[in-house]
Amino acid sequence: APPRPRLCAVQTIDSSSPAKGCSDGGAHDDANNNAVWLLTKLRVEGPAAVELAAKVLPFLRRQGDNYQILKENTAVLIGCLGCWAPQELAPHLDQFLATWLGVLASTRDSLEKEQAFLGLYTLLERRGGGVGGPPTP
Repeated sequence: APPRPRLCAVQTIDSSSPAKGCSDGGAHDDANNNAVWLLTKLRVEGPAAVELAAKVLPFLRRQGDNYQILKENTAVLIGCLGCWAPQELAPHLDQFLATWLGVLASTRDSLEKEQAFLGLYTLLERRGGGVGGPPTP
C-alpha cells in the first residue's frame, strides 16, 4: 500500500516551547490553536492518533489565562481521538486523565465538550477495570 500522506496540521503543531515572551506576538500559539481546532474536524485513527495525542498533551499543562482556548481545543481533540482510536489510546489513559479532566471541568458547556466526554467514556469503556485498572487486552 502507498504511504499515507502526513497531515500538514499535525506538522504545524509545536508544543515544545510556549510563545510567551516570543517575538512573534503569540502567533506561534495561534497557529497551534488553529491546527488543534482543525484536527477536531478530521478523523485521525490508529498509531497516528497516539502520535498526535503525544504532540498536543503538553498544551493541557500550559499555565495562564492566555492559553485557555488552546487548552479547551486540546481537551476536545483528545476526546475526539478517544472516540476514533480508543484501542490505541486506552493503555495511555492514566498518563493524562487527571490533567485532561481538569481542563474539561473548566471548559464551557458546548457540543464539543459533550464530544470530549463521549471520548472519555469510550476510552474508559475500552480500558476496562475503571480508572487506574488494568487495560483491556
